[in-house]
Order: sequence, then structure tokens, then C-alpha cells
Amino acid sequence: FIDKHIFLYGVYAPYMLDIIREYLRVGETFVDIGANIGQHSMYAASIVGASGSVYSYEPIPRIYTQLIKSSHLNHFEAIIHPSNIALGAVESIETLTISQENIGGSSLVLEENGAEKIEVQIKKGDDELLALSSIQMIKIDVEGYEYEVLAGCRASLLKHAPILLLEFSGEIYQKQRKGHGAMILTLLTELGYTLYDIEDNKKQVTDNNLFLHSIESIRKQTNLLCIMK
Repeated sequence: FIDKHIFLYGVYAPYMLDIIREYLRVGETFVDIGANIGQHSMYAASIVGASGSVYSYEPIPRIYTQLIKSSHLNHFEAIIHPSNIALGAVESIETLTISQENIGGSSLVLEENGAEKIEVQIKKGDDELLALSSIQMIKIDVEGYEYEVLAGCRASLLKHAPILLLEFSGEIYQKQRKGHGAMILTLLTELGYTLYDIEDNKKQVTDNNLFLHSIESIRKQTNLLCIMK
């Protein structure tokens, strides 16, 4: 899906790339959790340059391989540090369902009848990120697994205070019936983040309950810009 979109239009989700360009600088560190084929990783690498770093996490082997090839073609081998794993709250092995329509929609929390399933390695986020000297920005797009990622990265978020670009999948959270949407908003607020709805002209989220109702009942999904106060 993303490959076809880039082939036809040159770029996928340009508004997200605009945010990366606005906040990321030369020499900084960008973390891409749920990197897919690596468009955001490649773009971030082009910004941070040889003095910066990009850490890319993608658990699906076939698109992880594509990410590696793109990194080589763009001569980003010294900048992009890829890992064929997922990040979560605890270290484990979990089943990921491969979406038949859009491999980027593959999920650790939703099943699809007749879809391919693979076992993927999960590592606790802090075990990967806490030791880094600094992190300026983290992008998280993990199809309903966002709470687990954030919970596993809590110490790293407190240490580095990175800007977050977070896909907020209200429709998926409702299907999980575990209150993950509210839990995400509460966790981010407790950590000291101010939230902005990227797809609503970066409007600040001031009422978590009202925002959650809007996303779960009407809009289904958005992307959040989260900045530590």
C-alpha cells in the first residue's frame, strides 16, 4: 500500500514528514518504532546527517529487508541502525497477524480471518533506548500496540523527553475493549506531555474524554504530536 502510494505520488503522509522537518535537527537522534519500509527513517536520516542517528524497529522480515535495501541504496548504513524486532512492555514472543490488504496494517492485537500469522520477538523498550545518550524524536506506529510501547519506554521518555509522533488508533482500541485509548492519554499526561492533534491543524488536546469520544466514535484514527512541558 505505502509502496504504491510513494510510486504514484512521490511521498506518503507528507504532513508527518513536515513535522519531522520542523522539529528534527542535524546531529540529533530519531527513533522509528514500527518503521515499515522505512520512509520516515530515510527522511529522518537525510535530516540528521552523518553526525546523527536513526534507530529503526520493524518486526516483519520482508519489509525489514526492504528497509535495509533502501538504507544501502541511500548510503545511510552509518546513520540508520535497524532491528528486526518489535518494542513493547516486556520481553516476549508474540503472534503478529499480517494484513492482506496493507502489510503496514499488520497487528499484534487484531486478528484477520485467513491472514498469515508470524511469531515476532518483543523487547522491552527501555532495554533498547534507555542507554542511548539522547533521543530528540520518536515515531510510534504499531497498529493498536501503542500503549505497550509507551509503557515499556517509560523510563526512556522521562530521561530523554523526546518529541513523540504517535498514531492514535481509536477504532482499534475500541475493538480491544481494554481501555487502551484512555490509558495512553493518561500515561502521556502523567509523563508531562502536551498533546496536539496533527490532523486537526495541530489543535491542542485539552479534554481527554472529549478527544477520545471524537476519535473512537467519529474519526476512528489520528496522529498526535506530543511535546514534553
